[in-house]
Amino acid sequence: MVDALFADPILAKDAIYTPAGGAAWAGPVRVMLSQPDELASPFARPVVSETTTIEVRVSEIAAPAKGDVFTVGGTAYTVNEKPVRDAERLTWTMAAVPQP
Repeated sequence: MVDALFADPILAKDAIYTPAGGAAWAGPVRVMLSQPDELASPFARPVVSETTTIEVRVSEIAAPAKGDVFTVGGTAYTVNEKPVRDAERLTWTMAAVPQP
């Protein structure tokens, strides 16, 4: 089922994965990119900010890390938090920020 989701051209996109060490991935990986608004209240006032979440299959990337870069459609996103796996250990989910 996970493979079918990542094969869907609407839900998933091709990306180039570059580990924090520098060498580019041997080929494209499929990612699901989500960019919802996030509501935070750091000073008793609600603040809405943009977020980016990237999901990738464990079968494609065994151990993504903070500082890794995914380039999707010409935009590079840097992973800014430690990636976490889902309950079935099939996908990684990570927060990322677009590079300027």
